[in-house]
Amino acid sequence: MKAKRRFALLVQVVLVASLFVLARDGAQPVTHLPGSHLTASSADWTTYHHDISRDGVDRSSSAFGSVSSAWTASLAGFGDVFAEPLLYGGEVYVVTEADWFFQLNAATGHVDWSIHLATPFTASLPCSNNPPGGITGTPAIDPATNMFFAAGQYDNAGSPDFLLWAINLAASPHPALVYSVGIEPPGLFASQGERGALAIANGRVYVPYGGRDGDCTPYSGFIASVRESDGGGLTSYQTPTSGGAGMWGASGPAVDGSGYVYDTTGNSGCPSTFDFNDAIVKLPALLGNTPTDYFAPSDWMSNFTCPDADLGSEGPMFVGGGYLFQSGKTGDGFLVAPNAMGHIGGEIFRGTACNSSSFGGTAYFAPYIFVPCMDGLHALQQSADNKSFTSLWNFSSGWAGAPIVAGGAVWFVDVNSGTLHALDLATGNQRFSASVGSVHHFITPAASNNMVFVPAATAIVAFRLNPSCSSAGLAASATSPAEVGTGITLTASSTGCAGTPSYDFFMLPPGGSWVNLSGGYTSSTTFMWNTAGLKLGTYSLDVYVRGSGSTAAYDNFGLLPFVLTGCQSAAMTPSATQQSGSGSVSFTVTPAGCTSSLRQLWYLGPSGVWKNTGAYAAGATVSFPASTLPAGNYSLAAWVKDTNSPNQYDTYALATYQVGSGCSPATIASSGGSSQPVGGTSTFTATTTGCNSPSYQWFLLPPSGSWQMKQAFGSGTWAPTFGVGAYEPGTYSVDAWVKQSGSTASYDTYGIYSFTLTTCAAATLAAAPASPQAAGTSITLTATSTGCAAPEYEFWVLPPGGSWTPLGSFSASNTATWTASTPGNYAIVVWVRPQGSPDQYATYGMTSFTLQ
Repeated sequence: MKAKRRFALLVQVVLVASLFVLARDGAQPVTHLPGSHLTASSADWTTYHHDISRDGVDRSSSAFGSVSSAWTASLAGFGDVFAEPLLYGGEVYVVTEADWFFQLNAATGHVDWSIHLATPFTASLPCSNNPPGGITGTPAIDPATNMFFAAGQYDNAGSPDFLLWAINLAASPHPALVYSVGIEPPGLFASQGERGALAIANGRVYVPYGGRDGDCTPYSGFIASVRESDGGGLTSYQTPTSGGAGMWGASGPAVDGSGYVYDTTGNSGCPSTFDFNDAIVKLPALLGNTPTDYFAPSDWMSNFTCPDADLGSEGPMFVGGGYLFQSGKTGDGFLVAPNAMGHIGGEIFRGTACNSSSFGGTAYFAPYIFVPCMDGLHALQQSADNKSFTSLWNFSSGWAGAPIVAGGAVWFVDVNSGTLHALDLATGNQRFSASVGSVHHFITPAASNNMVFVPAATAIVAFRLNPSCSSAGLAASATSPAEVGTGITLTASSTGCAGTPSYDFFMLPPGGSWVNLSGGYTSSTTFMWNTAGLKLGTYSLDVYVRGSGSTAAYDNFGLLPFVLTGCQSAAMTPSATQQSGSGSVSFTVTPAGCTSSLRQLWYLGPSGVWKNTGAYAAGATVSFPASTLPAGNYSLAAWVKDTNSPNQYDTYALATYQVGSGCSPATIASSGGSSQPVGGTSTFTATTTGCNSPSYQWFLLPPSGSWQMKQAFGSGTWAPTFGVGAYEPGTYSVDAWVKQSGSTASYDTYGIYSFTLTTCAAATLAAAPASPQAAGTSITLTATSTGCAAPEYEFWVLPPGGSWTPLGSFSASNTATWTASTPGNYAIVVWVRPQGSPDQYATYGMTSFTLQ
């Protein structure tokens, strides 16, 4: 048969007349609703089996506790549905064999918009009419451009030609056809079929072609591609056979991270010389006549092509280790290295995938590979090094359609009975089943946001996954605040989890990053938190909870703030004394905030060097060796720390001591008082008596730091600004050295003053209107803080099963507006810090919110 001509002309003018909204009596109403804002998300299912690796995993749905019927949208009278539905921006997109395009609301199933793209070819083809002449292969969506692409057959003045339709999903007030173009490569035969799914990569749309039911010749294997932007630049690959070797697997081509395109061919009769039939071919982005690499079984002729046992009855899929998995009509499974495919017999591993033929597309959720076979669904387990697999379980149910993974289960439809099944990933135990009615061969569902969508023969049937773990909580055996070093038992709780819940415990230290405490999920509800050696301050304790088989990072979580305290302050008595220098002097050091503490005494005398009297020791007193020291004025500092504290010291107490006689100890006063905020300005004034024309030198001791000289001998006042970023919160000491006119000593006397720099101490967060609210409601978040002279705020939201996302950057505004369209439990946090602070945050407030 002579190859038919390629139809390459844009046919928008022809199609415009056929674009209309239609409603028919007895059929699902097709209604034009006002356009809504289209928002892409990680929950989108934009191509066959979710992405171009073809793994079939929905990562947006949490583990389910139960399943309920959501809605059924009948499309009777508008053509049968062969393709997998796609999910994008809260809408379901469906195409039919009558060349109809439908946009359905994912939550309700309402038909928001429809377009009749063309008149399908209904006359007898020069081969089987299975499938009929419309859109059979699964379309694809490019989220970067909001463009939807579908390829199908239509009646071109009596000729069965193929078109590619490009539709802008974000157009207002409804999706709009941007262009349509002939997508027939040179040499395409009239008996070709287009069953394989489309793929988008490299700025191009890829369309595979095979034969039709019954292997009516002539036909060949083709992949055609055009530019996404305008449908131009047609390129193609054709299998170099005398006929056959079609690329008809429903999952279509897979694409790797470098943009190489992989697809699998069927048989080409019974040739004596290898002609790229029953092979995986690797093609460059622009295709061409020569594969970059290929693989075929060593027995390609005897066990595949001659007995019509196509390797390409399903498409390739990427699995662990970056390998390709391929199965087909023989039931054999192959692992192939895409960077070294090995040509004939070059697989990494070959084993039994199932006991019958496999069709459509597989699914992969590490380490499991799920293979749809005519004797049911088979689960394989990939080895730890990913270089082999073994049989794990088989659910015998009849002919299994292509599976997907969602909500911690593997889903597929029994082609013979029209029954949807959900099975446990590890065991194959059935967790749910329901009839969806008559279905077509190679059926596969789609999933997103706790819903599963099944393409029945003339309808879309949707099911709602009722989330597992409806609540979670966390409690501590000790009351906050507790002293550092206390052993605290954390106890998690949950309700509504599917199967046996498991728990993973986390800790957020003050000013730090989240730390996993338990090292992963465990069935134990308790964890012993050892606080010895931890930094003092406010911690966030978190437990992730998920039900059996959940694929989400967590199904729910519980939060608990907890404060660890140590020695917060200390007093030293007597605070100042004077004697001639006989004997040792005892000082009593009394800490607050700790029950078990250690003390170490330091002194600074005329030598100008701080010295200690010995190592840390227990006891209420410290001893100053006055009788062994030269005359002069001494600063005393008693360091104090909790027995379990990792700090050099937690706090300290100061005193002065004069050995012999001289200028009286200086007195220091501060305009800012004993507590002032970071960023403030204070004036310190020193006075003394008995000195001739005294001059003053000023020093500052920061928390956990060393003395710093701030102002040379001169004025009796020092007026610093404690700038944000330059000064950390905590307890400081100011020291004024004093010497009279003519003195040759480093100093004659001194005075010490202690004060505390404070930062944002606490924060709260409120939401209005209050939780719960309907998804899409605009929520106003309002933060308050204490201890900040000039606070700034940054708001974050954690969606169900997602990652923390900021609502904006730090600003002086204590309010933010938040809107989300996905139902579930959200965590919301506000970070607070002084304006200009380099810290990630100084304190935070948190709340939770439920969207229904």
